[in-house]
Amino acid sequence: MLCSSVHSVSQISVSGCRHLAVRTPKRQGLRAPVRIQAVTRREIQTEAAALVGFSSIKMASDSAPAQEFRNTPPETGVGGDAFRAPEPLLNLVPVRCAKTVHFIRHGEGFHNIGFDGNEDAHLTPFGWSQAHGLHDHIQSLPTALGIQLIVVSPMVRTLETATGAFGAGLPQGGADVMMTSLEPREQWQAGHPAVALPPGIPVISHEGCRERVSWSKCDARRSLQETKQQFPGVDFSLIQSEQDTMWPHFNSFDESGARITFGEPEEHVTDRGIQFLRWLMTRPESRIAVVSHCGWLFHTLSAFSHAEAPVRSPPINAAPPGTHARSSELDVDFQNCEMRTMVLTDPRSGPDRGDPTWFQGGPSFQSPV
Repeated sequence: MLCSSVHSVSQISVSGCRHLAVRTPKRQGLRAPVRIQAVTRREIQTEAAALVGFSSIKMASDSAPAQEFRNTPPETGVGGDAFRAPEPLLNLVPVRCAKTVHFIRHGEGFHNIGFDGNEDAHLTPFGWSQAHGLHDHIQSLPTALGIQLIVVSPMVRTLETATGAFGAGLPQGGADVMMTSLEPREQWQAGHPAVALPPGIPVISHEGCRERVSWSKCDARRSLQETKQQFPGVDFSLIQSEQDTMWPHFNSFDESGARITFGEPEEHVTDRGIQFLRWLMTRPESRIAVVSHCGWLFHTLSAFSHAEAPVRSPPINAAPPGTHARSSELDVDFQNCEMRTMVLTDPRSGPDRGDPTWFQGGPSFQSPV
């Protein structure tokens, strides 16, 4: 199988909760009430606090046993572990406040097969096959995705994956070129012909969704000029610096050569990811593909998870487990070239964007003559 692709739809609410529910120890045979502990990570609090979550409707009778909610303390303790499973929460927002986002991890890169010293690693031949497999998968879907925008990390492996998955074949008849041809270089880059830009779909590069900066050179970005030459059809106007400033910042050394910083902190990746999602909500497009990386996808999506298993970043939403999406879709690393589809919502977004399906009705309606 060329590509491990998953086309499933889950819901992520970008909502603002600044607390994590932490259970106190049992005492005297009773399960103690949940206490609410403030999250200390100020960066994520700042981002999340600016967002308003869904209205939630809990369907339960007053006489029902207390429910174990991670964000709602039960009124009284209940002996033992006899807790009823939480009822599902209903979420309702206007369509203008929601976007369908297809999250994609890049195909296999040379850094994935042992050459992690390759600066800004390219796809392997198999990685290109995975990207082409994703393209075929998307084309074979019974309902077209109707993607209106492609956002891609500025790293070469994601740009090549986006080219293979969404490119329009060989440039013909004056078509815009998304990527120029590549000559094969052993253990460095695979050969590939030039690829045309998909017509009518902007492709924008954004550092907000680039990989977590490790101390490996594979996560160091090439110069912007070099990348632009290889991908002339991609919009790099949001990349602020010609040279990579993130990798040196998170991999600094003192005068003796001792390392001062050890890569990008996990909390910083999550905060960067949330800011990127907020930027997505400002875009006019409602169907978006995001081509990114395993680490970034994990630290960003797992922030919205409610799995019981430990996660590397605290949840953004304080809600019962399973409220927004299955943990397997948010807490499990993406395979190379895997795609997962999510619904991203923020009820405060899009106040100036009308609903094209809206019909006023009422007394002002004029019956056609």
